[in-house]
Amino acid sequence: MKIPRYNQSVSGINSGRSLSTGTQGTAAIAQAGASAVQAIASYAQSKIKLDARMRDLEIQTKHEDANNVTLTKESDLLFDIDSNMRTDYNNWETEWKKTMDGLATERKKTMDDYEWKTYKQQHDLDYTNGLQKLRGRTVKIKLKEAERSYGQSKVDFEKKINNATSVAEITTIFATQKTSMDSKQTLGFLGVEAYQTDMGNAMALANQKMAFLQITKHNGLSIPPVKRPTGEDATNWEELAKAAENEDVTISTVDGRKLDVNSPERQALIKYYRDKDTAQDAFFKQEKEKINLVEEKKITDGIVGMTISGVPNPALLEQIQKSTLEPATKRTLENAYSTAISNASSKTKSWNTQEGYTAQIYLDSLIYTGAIDSKEEGQKVVMSLAMKGLLDPDKVASYYERIDKNIRGRNDYRNNLVKDGIRTLVTEIGGQTAGFDADMVDLRTLDANDPESFNALMSKINGKWTIETKRAVENFYELLREGEKNGYSYNNMLGNANSSNYILNDLVTSYKDQTVKAKGTQLQSDIDEYIAQPDIFKNNGFSYRIDAEKWAGSSIRTDPTSVDVEVPAVKENESIADYIKRVDALQTTDADTDASLSLYRGMYN
Repeated sequence: MKIPRYNQSVSGINSGRSLSTGTQGTAAIAQAGASAVQAIASYAQSKIKLDARMRDLEIQTKHEDANNVTLTKESDLLFDIDSNMRTDYNNWETEWKKTMDGLATERKKTMDDYEWKTYKQQHDLDYTNGLQKLRGRTVKIKLKEAERSYGQSKVDFEKKINNATSVAEITTIFATQKTSMDSKQTLGFLGVEAYQTDMGNAMALANQKMAFLQITKHNGLSIPPVKRPTGEDATNWEELAKAAENEDVTISTVDGRKLDVNSPERQALIKYYRDKDTAQDAFFKQEKEKINLVEEKKITDGIVGMTISGVPNPALLEQIQKSTLEPATKRTLENAYSTAISNASSKTKSWNTQEGYTAQIYLDSLIYTGAIDSKEEGQKVVMSLAMKGLLDPDKVASYYERIDKNIRGRNDYRNNLVKDGIRTLVTEIGGQTAGFDADMVDLRTLDANDPESFNALMSKINGKWTIETKRAVENFYELLREGEKNGYSYNNMLGNANSSNYILNDLVTSYKDQTVKAKGTQLQSDIDEYIAQPDIFKNNGFSYRIDAEKWAGSSIRTDPTSVDVEVPAVKENESIADYIKRVDALQTTDADTDASLSLYRGMYN
């Protein structure tokens, strides 16, 4: 081993490190250890908090799941009760308790002690809330049952009162009902106002029947029933009212009070009888009208059949005469019978006249615009026109069918389109539409048994539409029917001029020129027909002269003895219509000449 030798040139020995290095290292190591311990402690605290939060979240999740299950069970039970209208409310609470006990047993298995302990309070609260809801439904059902029972008791009370045959029976029935009503008021089921109203109604009903029995059984009065049009007996309300107004008739109330004839209650009873009598008269009238309508339709159908066959049916006339119909209706049917016979031998049928065309057009309008809104109303209108001979007998049945079909499928918007379409069509082709709606209403309510009203209506609407106009309107309806079959909308056919299914433009184009031409042709035909009648007009070379003998025999002149006055001649450029009006204005009484001139004048007015 070598031992270092001393070197004289080295002034000192130096290791290169500070003398404090060891102390500082120790301190650093100590500090690092302390930091590590602190970090570990902090981590431990964080983990504990995290575990606690996760535990709380787990508990909360289990509690929420349990709440959802409870809510579902409760909803299922309530839905079952409501949807099935269950009334076994005595079992509901037991059923709910069983459900909740089962949930508690299941939760004790899935939850630890702490989880169940912290949830049990909510479980008990849910159970209690469920009981409250069930009891609320129980109360509602019991109230409904009570209402149903009470309502039925009022019905039964009314039946018993109506079927009662003695005053004593009525008194007992009323006393029983009053006891029941008093009990319901005590229990709070009936409020003060409801109790007073129902008690007043019960007493009024009892008093009405009691008064009836007293009048008919205890005052020596005999009030026989009246007969309904169908033959059954009915109460004679008119005689009951008279008896109630008689002060010698004793009437007492169900609670023992004697009613003076001027007392408010007895006056109310009298008014009740009068109102019942008025209602009964209206009902009898309606019932009689229905019976008459059936009989009238049967006879009308027979007349229509006779018109088609052309063979008179004397048995039908005898049926008219022996029927129970009103005299005016009988006369109308007899006239219809005569018209049918006339049509059988006439070349020109009554329904092919201007009056017939007009009536048929307006009937079509009534049907398709919805003005006829009941089957009975439609039958009356059709029969009225058929009995006048204004409808083709072969088409009467189809009118009934169209009315029925239109009533079933009536639509206000469609009806307005049809009405406006007819008005537009008739106006464009030269017809008249003034009073269009008013005339339809008149025709709808006409009475065929009143000749004056019927003739006035026909006179008012006669001549408004020519035969060509009628054909245009008939084509209008035919196009509507075909369009409806093919699924075209009424709006496109009548309301949308840009639609390819719009029908008014084609109709106007087709019939406008025909109508103008037809007017001229018809006018010439009418002139030729009427001036050819030798007993009225003479074509003696002086245009449209009236027969001088007819003229001289009339009372046109101021001096009837002056028979040498010449018949007025036609003025230069004077139209036929103006000539007839001028001559007609001079005459006043001669029936034959008046009738002839009026007939001629009617062609041009």
